[in-house]
Amino acid sequence: MSQPIFQIGESFVCIFKTNVPYEAKVIGIKEVKGKQCYVIHYTGWASRHDEKVQLGAEEGKMFKGTLEEYARTHNVEIPTVALNSAKKKRSVVEQGNQSEESDESSDMESPTPGLRFDMASPLKKIIIDDSKYLKSNVLTHVPAAFSIDEIVSDYLKTIPATDQELQEVNQVNFTVTEDDPTPNSVLAISAQSLVQFFDVVLGFHLLYPNERKQYNDLVHKVAIDEGLVLVNPNNLPAPAGFKSSEHYGLIHFLRMFTKLPKLLEESGLNLNVINRLTIGIESLLEFLERNFEKYYNNGVDYDSTAAEEAGSSASAPRATRRVSRR
Repeated sequence: MSQPIFQIGESFVCIFKTNVPYEAKVIGIKEVKGKQCYVIHYTGWASRHDEKVQLGAEEGKMFKGTLEEYARTHNVEIPTVALNSAKKKRSVVEQGNQSEESDESSDMESPTPGLRFDMASPLKKIIIDDSKYLKSNVLTHVPAAFSIDEIVSDYLKTIPATDQELQEVNQVNFTVTEDDPTPNSVLAISAQSLVQFFDVVLGFHLLYPNERKQYNDLVHKVAIDEGLVLVNPNNLPAPAGFKSSEHYGLIHFLRMFTKLPKLLEESGLNLNVINRLTIGIESLLEFLERNFEKYYNNGVDYDSTAAEEAGSSASAPRATRRVSRR
């Protein structure tokens, strides 16, 4: 019978089924189908993700030491989500607000190369109200009173960085460190990357069926303004240079954040790109929480007539009136 190499209560690095290293702990050794197995709990994750690994099968799965030691030994980058889950757990325990057993009831998502973040109540309410409006066939004004580009531009003013700093950080791999604050230049590149990601995913993942015609009309209008000839105006790709972030606002931006973990999990993006997207999310969401009243007014941002147009068969584009609250 194999003897345990890892002891109950020992923290170590465990490779999850997605081949990503995470901080974990042996919380027990039990017999499963006649074989002795470690019961492994991933630090900061719900107990439903616990795994059982047979004694003697540690090689390639379980590693002594910390995530930082694993990264140095194997010359790899640790995903942001893995570092954040370990860091968050340690922070909570150090503050004495939660016991070690609190992992069992954690509501964190599956440990994949995605992320989890906390969205403040005012921002959550915008998402909840958005769903209610759409179910009532009430659509947002497009273009929005404040576009995502304008919102992020305001955010960037709060985290000043020089062009040289931005250029330098844009050429390196993004990694998360445990103790050092994230430089403004990294936060800025992360925010800009999130806007670019929004431009890619909006038309495929963030629109409800009753918003599709509104989007097609917008693309149609932009294409006509650029002098393009449209063969089928009801089924067309966005013209080159079309940026959804120039036309859509806070509501759709927040929609992206609610879907971001799953979008990243299914994206096939490499680790550096995922880190680039996720490293500055908390800072950006804090800015949105502080300033959401400037960028959101449900009495202005929604228009029931847009839904009526979405259900019509007319193919001619119609520019929705832009209401400014500046």
